[in-house]
Amino acid sequence: MIQPMMFKRRRTLPAHRLPYVGNTVYTDPMGRIGYWDVPLIGGYSGGWATGGALALIALKHMSNYAQRVEGDHLKYIAASWIDRASQASPDELETLKAQVMGVMAEIGKFTEASAVGSRLRLSQVDDKAALKKANEGLGFMAAERARRTQTIDAHSARNADSIKG
Repeated sequence: MIQPMMFKRRRTLPAHRLPYVGNTVYTDPMGRIGYWDVPLIGGYSGGWATGGALALIALKHMSNYAQRVEGDHLKYIAASWIDRASQASPDELETLKAQVMGVMAEIGKFTEASAVGSRLRLSQVDDKAALKKANEGLGFMAAERARRTQTIDAHSARNADSIKG
């Protein structure tokens, strides 16, 4: 029988005290502690409410225990969502989707406020360079590198042909 979530006050690590961190409901394939140990019940509306409430707990936790700047807590939650989604039934997946949407709706409010407060710093972001980096992450080379690579490949082919002949 699924039990209600609760804080685990006796855990050593602060993150492990959170109600959505653990391995009571879900254990990942590697046996690691999960950062989304949340029952996938309640349907879409229940999932949205659950996700929004847990987002506020997560944000409060991050404000109290801001030890790293890499966004570790959120990236572990996102990794857990993917793990959970890979093994969820269609009904569970619908609930998980709503939980994710609820979390992102709450986090989005804080992120938007932070972005507005960081306008000066964000105005220095080079959109074209950021897009180039995004495309490189997808395996697409920048146009000038692709042209250079094609030129080098053509030159290498000519050299190879001249060695053969």
